[in-house]
Parts: sequence; C-alpha cells; structure tokens
Amino acid sequence: MKKKTKPMERMSSEPLPLRQAPRCLARTRSGTPCQKPAAKGKKRCRLHGGAEGSGAPCGERNGSYRHGLFTREAIAERKALQALIRGFREDARGALSALDATPGAKPSGGGGRVCDGAGRGSSAPFGRGNRVGPDYGRDDI
Repeated sequence: MKKKTKPMERMSSEPLPLRQAPRCLARTRSGTPCQKPAAKGKKRCRLHGGAEGSGAPCGERNGSYRHGLFTREAIAERKALQALIRGFREDARGALSALDATPGAKPSGGGGRVCDGAGRGSSAPFGRGNRVGPDYGRDDI
C-alpha cells in the first residue's frame, strides 16, 4: 500500500532548525553538492573550510607572501592616496579656471612647460623622467 505524504509532519528525524539551515555550497568529488549545513556565518560546512580558524594565515605568516602589494592594508592605502590626489587635481583645476576667468591675472613668462632637457621625449639618454620603479628618482641611494 502506498504511503501518503503529509506536509505538516516531518519526513526526517533531524530537528527543524537544522533542516532549514543554509546548505554548504561545496561540490564533492563526485560532482554533487555537499548536503551538510553551512557553518554559522559561513558558506561552507566545517569539513569544507567553514570551521573556526580554517584557511591560510594573513600577511607574512602565509607561505606565499611575497611583497605585500596586494594586502588589504596596501590596497586601502592606495585608494586613499588616489582619492587625495583626485581632490588636489580638482582643486587645482578649479583654481586654474578661476584664474583664467579673471582678466589680467595670468602670469607672465613663456607660458609653456619648463623642461630641464631630461624629461619625456628628450634625447638625453639618462633622463630621470623615463625611469619607473622603486629605486629610480631617489637621491638617497
């Protein structure tokens, strides 16, 4: 005889909060999704990396740490510096446009760019403007 399913009765013996918990998003070796509930606040179960303290250590304690260029702190510092430079540029553009708007306030001189002969586009072989890197352009070396 065929059993009828009753939607108000439980079909399994596990408690209701465990049944309603979000599931692990990992795939098993056979390609099927993991059936275990995800760890609290994580997207993986304790066996697939959701356990407390799992994962690689941060910073220099990690074995693949090289230079720290892409650490969270370095990225945040670069973004803050870019925002600061962007603000300075906007202020400078505003000051230049205000200077252009007032008649007779332009500085006298060549009006062009001042170049020492060793910048970009120059034929000088050892110009400081052509080099890029951490050691170039520093006088203390």
